[in-house]
This record gives sequence, C-alpha cells and structure tokens, in this order.
Amino acid sequence: MELRGAPRGRDVTEAQAETILHAVLDAGINYIDTSIDYGLSEDADDFKPQYAYSPVHNVKPGTCYPPTLITTADHDDRVVPSHSFKFAATLQAGQGCDRPVLIRIETQGSHGYRPTDKRIAELRNRGVEAISGNAALAEVLAFANLQAADSLVIAIPNAFETCTVAEQARKLNPSILIVARAHSDAEVDEIKRYGADTVIMGEREIALGMVDRLAQVHHDRPDYEDEEAAGMIRETKISAPAKE
Repeated sequence: MELRGAPRGRDVTEAQAETILHAVLDAGINYIDTSIDYGLSEDADDFKPQYAYSPVHNVKPGTCYPPTLITTADHDDRVVPSHSFKFAATLQAGQGCDRPVLIRIETQGSHGYRPTDKRIAELRNRGVEAISGNAALAEVLAFANLQAADSLVIAIPNAFETCTVAEQARKLNPSILIVARAHSDAEVDEIKRYGADTVIMGEREIALGMVDRLAQVHHDRPDYEDEEAAGMIRETKISAPAKE
C-alpha cells in the first residue's frame, strides 16, 4: 500500500511497515487543528483525544516505520512549517530500521505556491516547453513560436489583457485558433472583436451543464437560445437512473 497526498502523520505512526511501501506527507498533514478538529487543548476533556491522536506524540522509538517523505515550505503562512520540522525530527530519532525518513523544504515557497522561475524550471525538467513573460507583448508571443502554433488558449481572467493577447496573436498568426475565457456577455463580444474564435463564459457553461444533465436523465433535450454555446456541450447518451 502507498500513502500519498492526504494521509496524516498518524497514519504513518499507526501503520505496520510491511503494509506501506512509502508515505508522502504534504505540507502540514502531520498535525491536528486543535480548535476545529478536536476542541481546545486547555480543556482537559479535549486534551485527551488530542494527545492520543497527535502524530508527533505517538512515535514509538525503535519501531520500523515505512520510508517517509515530509514536505513543507519555509514561507507557508497557512500551516506553520515547524509542525513538519518537529514531526520529521521525532520520526527520524525514533526510526528503528534503515528505512529513510526525509523532509523536503521548499525555499521561497508558501502553501501550494512556488515562485514562477521554480515552476518554469520544474516544467522544463519534465520535458515541457515553458517560458515566462507578458503574453500581451508581441516579442513574448514570437519567442513562444506562436507563428507555428495551431491553437492558443488564453486563460487570463482580465478581459482587457485577454483582448490585447488575442489581437497580438491574430497579427502573428492569422489562421490560429484562439479560445479564451470571459465573465459576461459584454466581455465575450469584446474579446471576439479582438480576434478570439471561441470565448467561454464560465457561468453560462455551468448553467448549461446543469440543464443538459437534467435533459440527459429525462431524455428531453431543451432548446437553447445560444446555439453556439449549446453546440459546445458534448452529447452524452446515458440511461435514466433507476428509481428506488
């Protein structure tokens, strides 16, 4: 078995080493939020279950724990990294076999955040071509070799910037397919005027998806006022759920 993503440190301290290949504890999931999960430690009745569950207080020296990687960031403002430091140090000191207990500390990072240059470097290390720059500048789009691209997705939430990018992209590559996002009908019209082929409005897509789901279940597809939006919904044939 593999523990990864959301297991708390308690899962590691309670598990048998033979049953877990390895464990990865992401940013802070080796501590308990005492005020929300288990009450207040100042209250004697609340303290008992807190102490019984607390990973750092349940490491048993001499136990062979599975290989464990603990991750945190030095600027995490949501989960104080000292929780991970304490758990890692305690688990390392109590490890009863040669299986490694490691901690990875992201520098200049926060809770789920990494500086752009680090994210770019990680993508490149994985073989993904990536650049960082202002896409509203023609030279940045040219450096991204937009002239040879078949399509462009603009996910910028700001309509003004989206219009600028679409306009520059259309000039560099007149035949490119441009798909963008918007938050209102007015933005949809404006972004299309600047060169986008298709503009997705999130609120409309959510509403259409909900209506389309009902139509699928009841086998009665409604007529849509916006034929373009309706055409973008994928046809899916399903059977109506059995009534209990």
